[in-house]
Amino acid sequence: MIIYEVNCLVEASIERPFLTWLKEHATQIVTLEGFEKASISLIKLDDRLDEHSERTGFSVTYRLENQAALDNYLKEYAPTLREDGLKRFGTQMTIYRRVLGGALFEVRRSTQ
Repeated sequence: MIIYEVNCLVEASIERPFLTWLKEHATQIVTLEGFEKASISLIKLDDRLDEHSERTGFSVTYRLENQAALDNYLKEYAPTLREDGLKRFGTQMTIYRRVLGGALFEVRRSTQ
């Protein structure tokens, strides 16, 4: 499993239209081969928000079957989809991404 995380810091003036677009954007991406699901969350704490205190942060977490699915997305689809976001929102948003491999191990609280 691969986790592809896209973090978006947006100006307050575009927050509502951006979030509407982001939901549609994520829905479109999840239809691509190898994508399993996506979730959109509000970023509550991030060092980059300290630098952009006038912005609101959203994080999209995509779960993919494998690295090949992500590589295909990045090569075949990402350039066009990213361009769409830039045309709509330009400098009113800052985007940064992370890619994580599946969990190495999981620790849970004991239920004794």
